[in-house]
Amino acid sequence: MIRMGLGILLMLSALSPANGEEARPALGEIRAQQAQIYQDARANRGAYADMSERERELLLSKQESVLSLIDGKESVEELERDERMLVFNGLESIRAIIEGTEADRLVCGLEKKTGTHLKTAECRSVAQKRGDREDAVGSWSGQRAVCGRACVN
Repeated sequence: MIRMGLGILLMLSALSPANGEEARPALGEIRAQQAQIYQDARANRGAYADMSERERELLLSKQESVLSLIDGKESVEELERDERMLVFNGLESIRAIIEGTEADRLVCGLEKKTGTHLKTAECRSVAQKRGDREDAVGSWSGQRAVCGRACVN
């Protein structure tokens, strides 16, 4: 089963500057882990025995995406920043499918903050993003739109 620690290590390595002293997961470890998951999912063993066919196909699709991103690379440093983010998000999706914890799945992306051109990595759970979206919609409801004579509110 995927351990969240591996995904977090990959994400930390994606966000941190390379200094040679940090522990970074080898992509070979990720490949080996995904191969084991693939074999178990195809054989309906362990955590995958009760998995629906739809979930299994989604799991295998996410694995294919992750493995295609790391294909031909040996270390995380060989991945571009955007690729690292995609790999992390893919591993988080795989973990969430296996554990049945979609609301807890972390989704990371590069956000550009107001007043700067630099992008920073932002990670939030699916539940946090949903709450933020609901809060934003709620804060706008009840406010009168300002759009001139053509406005109908």
